[in-house]
This record gives sequence, structure tokens and C-alpha cells, in this order.
Amino acid sequence: MTDLSEDVKLTLRLFFVLAYIPYLFIRARSAPRNISSMPWLQL
Repeated sequence: MTDLSEDVKLTLRLFFVLAYIPYLFIRARSAPRNISSMPWLQL
């Protein structure tokens, strides 16, 4: 079950990143300085 759990975690993380990228680009156009202050980019 641990392997399945890890696969789910990786899938959710990948989906979250892919879904958040367009939002990042939209935010970058309005407020570029906010991107460097996002803590999740340092994971």
C-alpha cells in the first residue's frame, strides 16, 4: 500500500504544480515581486 500512496502523492503534487503554473504567469504580469516571496517554490 505504501507504493500506491507514494504514487498518489506524486500525482497530486504534479497536478497541483501543473494547475498552478498558469496562475503564476497571470500573477507575474500584475505583480512580479509576489513570485519570489512564495514559499512553495523552495520545496
